[in-house]
Amino acid sequence: MEARRTGHKIVYSDADVIHQTRLSSGAYREVSRTPAPVFEGTKIALWRRGDLHLVMVLHHRECTDRLGGFDETLPVLEDMEMFGRFAQDYQFHRLPGISAGFRVRDDATNAVTAMRTEFAETRAVLYRRYAHIVMPELLTMVEFGAVELAALKARVEALEAVVREYQDKHR
Repeated sequence: MEARRTGHKIVYSDADVIHQTRLSSGAYREVSRTPAPVFEGTKIALWRRGDLHLVMVLHHRECTDRLGGFDETLPVLEDMEMFGRFAQDYQFHRLPGISAGFRVRDDATNAVTAMRTEFAETRAVLYRRYAHIVMPELLTMVEFGAVELAALKARVEALEAVVREYQDKHR
């Protein structure tokens, strides 16, 4: 198995988003299937958009033995909270390919669409609870961005000098 071969304690794959419509019979029919956004595997990405879904993840039992399973006091996002704890001690390793799918129904009967308030409130709780995990990575991103902006500014100034020189020469 690919997961064992990697030696990582947490692996994940890509998934499809399966869009469904409800028929008059009450059954659901798939109307489209698109790749879900790819989870980037970083701590900040875990909290930014929530692109990592439970059906995409395989973890070693050691993870829950050490850090616990679902927080059953939460109304929703128990998987995200658990992944937040896992992210403190483990790296998430991406395996190539699509191995999962999750459904989005046009009648708002999915938990994500039917429980929008609960998701927003719980996400705010989790952001506060796990800010310490994300902050070092976020600060690194800000520092890297500042360096990149300084380099771009220097390049723009150099190009402006070339343009001025050209204009002066051709007046």
